[in-house]
Amino acid sequence: MVGVYLLACLVLVLDQLSKYIAMNYFIARSAEYPVIYNLFYLTLHANPGAAFGVFAGGRWFFIAVAILVTFICLKKLHQCQKKTLVIIVTGGVLLGGIVSNLLDRLFRGAVIDFLLFKFGTYRFPVFNIADIAIFLGAALLVKLILTKPDWITNYDS
Repeated sequence: MVGVYLLACLVLVLDQLSKYIAMNYFIARSAEYPVIYNLFYLTLHANPGAAFGVFAGGRWFFIAVAILVTFICLKKLHQCQKKTLVIIVTGGVLLGGIVSNLLDRLFRGAVIDFLLFKFGTYRFPVFNIADIAIFLGAALLVKLILTKPDWITNYDS
């Protein structure tokens, strides 16, 4: 479990540090600072909802869901007898991302997003490092479920 906690803390620190920098150095909200012109920009956006800004009025619902998912992840990880590298990475990035965005919702009232990709006229929704970690963790979890379904039952009851 130490590896899971270390990775979760690393994700949380990187995400919160990057959000701190974004909030203190990006002067105007919605201003776009090109990193790779016509592709990748830095911006500042407070997202009160879920992914892609949906359900903007559901702050307390998302806080409750994040807390519930965190406890479920921790319980499953503690019950799992054989913690392979993929299980450690899955748990670490999921927990780190979920907890970091949870802290934003609790203490800032919204999740701070600042990474923006543009492809021609298409603007991908603004996101952050925690979102990347959650996406990666969810993708790894799906892979585990599809390729090794017995991992989820490989624990002490």
